[in-house]
Amino acid sequence: MAMLTVLAAALVTAQGAPVVFNYSSPVTPSECPYSVTLDGNAVPIEKVGAYQGAYYCRFGFTGKLKAEVRVKATAATIFTLKPERFRTNVNEIKKGISFDIGEPGPRVITTVCGSKELWPLIILAEELVNEPDYPLGKMLYVKDYVKGDGPQTANIQRALDDAAAKDGGHLVFGPGVYVTGPLFVKSGTFVHLEAGSVIRASTNPADWPTGQDSRDSRSPGAQTPALINFINCKRGYIKGPGVVDAMGHVLREHDLHINALKIWGCENLFVGNVVLANAGSWTMHILGSKNIRVKGLRIIADWAVGNTDGINPDCSQDVLIEDFFGYCGDDTFAVKTTSRDPNVQGCKNITIKDSTVMTRKTAFKIGTETHKDVSHVTVENCEAINTARGIGIYVRDGGSISNVTYRDVKLDLMEYPGEGSSGSPITADIRKRKGIGKLSGVTFERINAYAEFGSMLKGLDESPIENVTLRNCEFTLGNRSIKLKPVPWFSLSNCKNLRFEDIRLKWDTALRTIWETPIKQEKCESVTLDEVKEIEPAN
Repeated sequence: MAMLTVLAAALVTAQGAPVVFNYSSPVTPSECPYSVTLDGNAVPIEKVGAYQGAYYCRFGFTGKLKAEVRVKATAATIFTLKPERFRTNVNEIKKGISFDIGEPGPRVITTVCGSKELWPLIILAEELVNEPDYPLGKMLYVKDYVKGDGPQTANIQRALDDAAAKDGGHLVFGPGVYVTGPLFVKSGTFVHLEAGSVIRASTNPADWPTGQDSRDSRSPGAQTPALINFINCKRGYIKGPGVVDAMGHVLREHDLHINALKIWGCENLFVGNVVLANAGSWTMHILGSKNIRVKGLRIIADWAVGNTDGINPDCSQDVLIEDFFGYCGDDTFAVKTTSRDPNVQGCKNITIKDSTVMTRKTAFKIGTETHKDVSHVTVENCEAINTARGIGIYVRDGGSISNVTYRDVKLDLMEYPGEGSSGSPITADIRKRKGIGKLSGVTFERINAYAEFGSMLKGLDESPIENVTLRNCEFTLGNRSIKLKPVPWFSLSNCKNLRFEDIRLKWDTALRTIWETPIKQEKCESVTLDEVKEIEPAN
């Protein structure tokens, strides 16, 4: 069993001095090119993925820390630390950089050594919280059920069932690695993953039954259970600084597309500060559920493994996601309505806020599957870094999307080879696939974007996009190296009742060969431009 590590014991005992508590495995993989210290004390690093993954370290802390990150390389090295709000006292050091950590939040360091780009290093600096007080008489420990070597599916499932029988039982995964097939959590069960605990998917295909789920969903791998399954649960949670490792990069080789976590047909569930890693399909799928809260969740996936979305609320209502970090091979957040079951409703009252994401696909998306209506979606105080597309709203299957707000969203975008419209801040369109839907009532307020490609609103002759407002937004138009054909800042087609208020466009006149006129309109009605300013950026 892996043991917890308290770093810098002298700091722990010094009154008022910083305290650091490690949440990661104590052993750094030998192939890791990075080393990290906090106030001179080494921090273990973990690896996610096999092809185009990431390294990360995770710890809780108080006070102010001096972080140093170095690489084992002899070539000239360039480091980039994002988000920019965390670039505090950044300095170059030998083979690395140093910076201060004074507040919780995720940091991503991208590194280029010579001509080689390394996997990024993700630093998950968390607010240090006390361990929970478990209720007397309702505590169970998985270690008391584990027997022998090999997958422990039956033993862990028995522990979960015993916890459910207590109607409010708490099941604790202590430090260690627990290899298992799919697990099913019942109503009234509260699952704790302590620091140093890892629930790891068995890579034996025989441990993964298929064709068990009857709910009508068009998601990848919908008929294969997830690693952790909440099905028809009415109360419960999973939380704690441990890890759920779905081993998707291995199981995909057996045509098994495994979600890390499924919440299907549930009510009143909470998902806390776990790490969901290595999904083989959508990492977290919330289908046909109500009153779901997600806080402090961290998702890290291998970018080379397709369809590894982050969180997908699907035909669900009253979902709140906050303080989320996602490093995903596909869309990090996507509201969908995949089900055609007449007993399943659409999506309503979905909120994501105070979150940071990074993806080569779309950061904050609604669609593409829209068999039912989606309404009242809010994305607020969120940021995307090193991401291909910022905001995407796609109507395809006859359902309509309405009453959507994106507010205080920062988009740091870039082109990726092979990714259509990468670098685009806003893309919204209507197409006829399974039916013709509508898109109306969308507000973009205080969007701050660095863009390497244009934005687009494109409706249909028979279904124009209606009632869209952009207010108090700033767009910096950057250079491009892949898509060199000139494009407008905003392309509008088949739109009605659009309003642009207090919009600032920053672009260098030297880039006019790749940027056309700011706004290009086709088949549009009632487009109001109120204070749209072009600004030459300062050198």
